[in-house]
Amino acid sequence: MTQWSNLETLDFKNTHVLIFPKLPPSLKHLILDESFSPKHMRRMDEVIYSLPLLETLSLQRNDIEVSTIWEITRSCIQANKLKTLLCGKFDCDSPHETPVHEYLPPSSTLEELSLELAPINDEDILAIIKLYPNLKKINLSQTRVTQISIDALVKAGVKSINLDGCLKVPTRFVAMAREEGVNISMETMNGLYPIGDYITKQVYY
Repeated sequence: MTQWSNLETLDFKNTHVLIFPKLPPSLKHLILDESFSPKHMRRMDEVIYSLPLLETLSLQRNDIEVSTIWEITRSCIQANKLKTLLCGKFDCDSPHETPVHEYLPPSSTLEELSLELAPINDEDILAIIKLYPNLKKINLSQTRVTQISIDALVKAGVKSINLDGCLKVPTRFVAMAREEGVNISMETMNGLYPIGDYITKQVYY
């Protein structure tokens, strides 16, 4: 694919490629959602990820190794280009042995991060805040984070937080964050809804 020297956006969503092509270095937006299993993927070239202009990487619903995101984003992070990283709903090697934040390379330019349905906790979030000092928007929907994470994110200057389906964040902390000017989404799922500091299941008779 390197002959497409001016290609800026490549969408590989749902392609399930087995042999991954070498990508053109002109890419700015790369979508790989539910497209491959990197740790079982055969590579045509050992250096397939030289993407110094990459601004957006979406790698959701994939089976990834600790090194996967580091390999894809190495050159664009060095060039201070990466702004958006969407890697929610991923399956990792050993979530009980390797913390999720170790899958994420540090970047001083990243502004948006999605970790929807990722096996993360408050310790991961505290580490992620240090990895991404310019983070402005984060998706933590359907995760196990608590008010500890929300308080830390607000203090770090994050302006948009998605907490849809999060059952461990008391609603009063959400209200406090909103008073600080933070845009928070907290939609309920599966018939669950908040009452005060508690989550209750809707029951119909």
